[in-house]
Amino acid sequence: MSTAKVKKVKPFFLRAWLIGQLRRATRRYPPYFQTLSENKVYYTIKSKTGKDLKRVKIPCKVCKEYFKSTEIAVDHVVPVVGEEGFPVINGQDDWATYINRLFCDKSNLQTICHTCHNSKTLLERNNRKATKNKK
Repeated sequence: MSTAKVKKVKPFFLRAWLIGQLRRATRRYPPYFQTLSENKVYYTIKSKTGKDLKRVKIPCKVCKEYFKSTEIAVDHVVPVVGEEGFPVINGQDDWATYINRLFCDKSNLQTICHTCHNSKTLLERNNRKATKNKK
């Protein structure tokens, strides 16, 4: 008799998968890079050998502090999913509206640190839940 464990197959949720793929694709969207590059501040430091090394810091639009590029997120000023929740028309998901909000102009994008981004995201989620509970 075999005592091998049977691996449980996770359910596949198409809607969640599509949203994840679209969000990942925004990282290759030109306005995303333009927002990052326009906000970069260059400075130099001296290496141990005396050479000047170029470094980059990016300001957070919320807390106004400077961070490394790995500590910054590009965020939508106006949320992609508003307080009403995922856009719906006649009881069906409105993917066109979602995609247009996701792939927006750079005027709707800002650089914020991960801490501020997490706080903003939590506030938006709580507002959505409150709106949903009112219905």
